[in-house]
Amino acid sequence: MSNLLDAALWYSKKFGFSIIPVKHDKKPYLKWEQYQKEKATEDELREWWDKWPTASVGIVTGKISNLTVIDIDSQEGLEEIEKITPESFLTPTATTPGGGQHRYCLYHEGIRNAARFLPGCDVRSEGGYVIAPPSRNARGNYFWIKELHIFKKAISGLPEQYINSILSFSSITTPNDNTYYTRAHEEGQQAQQAQQSATRLNFNKGGRDDSIFRVSNYLLKSGMPVSEIQQLLTLIATKVCNPPFPESEIPVKLQSAMQRIERREAGLTEELRELIAQHEGNINVTWAQQQATSATSPESRKKIRVILGRLVREGLLARTGLRAGEYRIIKRDTVKEDWKNAILQTFDLTLPLGMHQAVRTTPSSILCFAGVKNAGKTAFVMSIARLNCFKKSIYYFSSEITKEMFKERAAAHSSLDEWSIEFMREWDSLNIQDLLIPDGINIIDYLEPPRGDYSQMAVKMADIQKVLKGGIAIICLQKKKGEGMVAGGEYMVNKPHLFCHLDIVNYPVCKITIVHCKVPQQGYRNPGGLSVEYRVARNGVDINPYGKLHFTKWDGSEED
Repeated sequence: MSNLLDAALWYSKKFGFSIIPVKHDKKPYLKWEQYQKEKATEDELREWWDKWPTASVGIVTGKISNLTVIDIDSQEGLEEIEKITPESFLTPTATTPGGGQHRYCLYHEGIRNAARFLPGCDVRSEGGYVIAPPSRNARGNYFWIKELHIFKKAISGLPEQYINSILSFSSITTPNDNTYYTRAHEEGQQAQQAQQSATRLNFNKGGRDDSIFRVSNYLLKSGMPVSEIQQLLTLIATKVCNPPFPESEIPVKLQSAMQRIERREAGLTEELRELIAQHEGNINVTWAQQQATSATSPESRKKIRVILGRLVREGLLARTGLRAGEYRIIKRDTVKEDWKNAILQTFDLTLPLGMHQAVRTTPSSILCFAGVKNAGKTAFVMSIARLNCFKKSIYYFSSEITKEMFKERAAAHSSLDEWSIEFMREWDSLNIQDLLIPDGINIIDYLEPPRGDYSQMAVKMADIQKVLKGGIAIICLQKKKGEGMVAGGEYMVNKPHLFCHLDIVNYPVCKITIVHCKVPQQGYRNPGGLSVEYRVARNGVDINPYGKLHFTKWDGSEED
């Protein structure tokens, strides 16, 4: 069972939340309106995550889940919401990949989705949903803040200040608004909000406590010495407050504000720990600032530097000494394995041209076919799919051909009943590793460089291999005509278990060359360097060779 399914079941059973599966682009996999009125069953949840194993966990907000969530998407939003947050308010809070927060509160009747009720702050309630930990997207993971984990902290009601701010804001969604983010009326509201913010300080009876706390918070963030802040607060308490605020309570308010800042920094520290735990290589202050916050201010950068320095002292990071603000992530993870009792395993895979006779495929391996245009890359991998579809679950990720083209080729070859394959479209090479079936046969036709950066192709290969748990990935790559090496360099060749070049000799005559084979079949010489000419059959699936690949055994004999 995946941790995402575990989480979906846990949220449903323990908290009674209504759960839906969500794509990495934050759109639901299914029509979800009914789940605003009724909750999915355990069988439905299991069926969904069996069908979409990497789906994010969506929690439907509103009355159905007794949940209203404050969605803070920027550092500005955090600063604005803190201005109206009571000092005693604590509720389960998750961090988002963009450096924001989701504050989970009990449902408040009459509150619906609202966008930008404060700068950088939305509300998800009736008619909305949020994505919950441990979901992830291309930017990173959703995490519970350690001390505000939903398992540890009871869900609080919405503070009165939040309710007033939301209800006074005019941009409220209609009951059938199914968008995740609503930005209606954003223009023209910010000036009004700024004016409201400026008039919120109230030093009269009933507002003194909150205003003194907020002033304390502002001054602490400005870097003013605590002794000077206390002097200024005493002046405000005695000369501005009406009636005067007790001087004896000034240290209490100041201490409360300091604790609030410490809690916020603790959350930022915890998020950086989580980010570092999942990152490899070197990092710098800019990276940490972009990943953990949405702010670019010098104050935010200073906080990040202080936290990274603390993590150096804890032994999580080491300064590289190459550039200022650059750190190396210390990795001490290793596994001691009993190699003497290891069992040699083989993944049962039939390959075109009889390559499986000399090439041994092992679990969790990658096979690559890098070809020039019209050299038959799709034909090769479709042939592999047909030959193996009754052995394992096959997922065909296509950016090359449409479902209509796939059906046409499949039907021209044989009955469609012989093709037990899941055909997948609309995926992004940036997060393809999140979509793979760890124990199945995954065919990627074809893999494009993330954001067009060919230097990241070898890294992407490593990302793909890490998620394979007994399954394999068969990947098509583009190769420029006349070039001996595939784009991405020799590291692209070294990572896969099998790497083949497909070139055009004199179209339609093509040639396959086994460039690299990591593990030959027992008793066989390594087939690296062997080649044979071929042409793709009219059905677009079969590979018809001109001759054969001459595999030889160590005893000198040749395979019949």
